[in-house]
Amino acid sequence: MTDEDTPHRAFLAGGDDFLCKPVSEVVLLAKVRAMLRISIRQQEIGGTIVN
Repeated sequence: MTDEDTPHRAFLAGGDDFLCKPVSEVVLLAKVRAMLRISIRQQEIGGTIVN
């Protein structure tokens, strides 16, 4: 298995995102902000958010 296989397999298994270790604080915060932004937009348009 290559380094590219791991995120690919994670997405195929239903993952929405992937973080590589060691985790960069800057990348992690950017991803969290993006997810929050998406969640807010879905709520604004009346979309259902599934956990």
